[in-house]
This record gives sequence, structure tokens and C-alpha cells, in this order.
Amino acid sequence: MFAVLQINDEEVGFVPTIKKYLSKSQIDIERVTLSECQPFFIVTTMAKGGKVPWKAVEYSLGRLSDRMILPKGVKPPENSAVKVIDFTYDLTAQMLLNTAISISNQNTLASQRQSIAIVDRKGIYFNKIEKIVKSVSIVRIVTDKVERYEEIAKEMYYKWGASISVSDDINLALQSDMIVSPFEQITKTNALVFSTDLCKNVTHKTLISPKITLPNNLNLPVLKNIDEHSFVSALYEFCGCKKLEQESFRTMFFYNQEKSVSELSKMIKYETV
Repeated sequence: MFAVLQINDEEVGFVPTIKKYLSKSQIDIERVTLSECQPFFIVTTMAKGGKVPWKAVEYSLGRLSDRMILPKGVKPPENSAVKVIDFTYDLTAQMLLNTAISISNQNTLASQRQSIAIVDRKGIYFNKIEKIVKSVSIVRIVTDKVERYEEIAKEMYYKWGASISVSDDINLALQSDMIVSPFEQITKTNALVFSTDLCKNVTHKTLISPKITLPNNLNLPVLKNIDEHSFVSALYEFCGCKKLEQESFRTMFFYNQEKSVSELSKMIKYETV
């Protein structure tokens, strides 16, 4: 679970003054539950003279006060127990793989001639391998979880006749049509490389993921001045909203220009089997 802070401007006039006098709390907390997700909380307070009552926010949330998403430009005091969430790139990585599969499916190159390499040191793609082998016949996996991936490779061979190569050596990945590598920089390859903005050294065919935006089907309350990428990432990481794993990017950045999935599918060129 996590909490989102919303800040209202201080109201002026007779009626707001009476309401403030009668109010017992500086904080309003709303519990929000989405389908297939754990709840999160919306914490609403009022900035008095432009100042947020951080102590009241901290007291009202208890242990959740160190798991907050704050409005853009708002920072708690250094000595405050209110802390902003630190995110991984795991949801971005899941969406990157979905996007690579979508691009592969739109490419005119026969699927039996396409090759894809997955650089997954942590093992976040264990449950996606079956989806991959249904789209691309030549699959190479670079990982530190070699034993587990070798087990999956055997399962895919007996179920689908798929041949999957597994190694901890990055050189296995380089001679592929596509490389999905969200956390590790890949150079010295002619492959189409799918990465995140963690990648600082791009190849001539590196695609960088955009920020995540809110899916239309979440049916969320309106949140003011909240970064969508942070919010969706929090739903995935802290509320177990696994259905977000099915999302993909409609565009990717190629040399700082947004390219659609259909445009990018034309960039896949057969390299090797």
C-alpha cells in the first residue's frame, strides 16, 4: 500500500473560517480500492499560508508516511518522516517486453526467422517466456538465474518444441534481431535494443521507453498534479496490481523522436539464426 498527498489552497471568508473552527482534523483520508489490487490512500490537507502541515500528515499515516507520492514540486522537510517512494523499473521492463512482442508480431519477417534476446539478470520475466516463444522461434536468455531459466527452457521444449538458449554471458544476446534489456546497457550490436532511460550509451538502433501513463480502464478518482508514471508504478509495486503487466507502449523514443509500434516494426532486419 501507499498514499497520495493532495493539497488544497486555504479557503478565506466567514464560512470556511467556521468550518475550520469546527473541524477536528487537518487531514482527510480516503481509502481507494481497485479491482485486483490492494488499496491505496488519498490524503488531503490544506496548505495554511502556503505551508503543508507535515506533522499532521505524518501522524495520520503512521508507517505509510514513508511511502508517499507527492504533488509535483512539493518536498517534505529534511527532518520529516514523510518520504517519497523509490521505484524500480520493473513495470517499465514488463511493458518493454510486451512492446517488443507487439513489434515482432507486426513485422513482415516470418516468425521462424526472427530472433530475440532477453537480458534478465534478476528473473522478472519467468512467467513471460511462453508468450515469447509463441511469437518468436529463436529465443536467447542472458541471466544470473541460469538454473531456473534452464528448467523453463525444458518446459517450453516439451510443450511447444521451442529451442531456448540460456547463458550468463552477454555475448549470447548480441547476434539477435531484437534485444530486450531494461537494466543493462547493450552496445556493439546491430540489433533493435529495447531499453529504459537508465541507458546512457545508445546504439544506432536503441529504443528508449517513454514514461508510463494511466490506462483508461482503471476508473480512478481525479488526482491533481500527480506524476502518472510514479502513480502507476506504485500501483504495480506496492499494491500488487499485476494486470498492469499486460500493458505495452504505443510509442518508443528513437533518437529523441517518438516512433509508433508500426514504424518500429519495419526496423527489424534479419541478422542471423
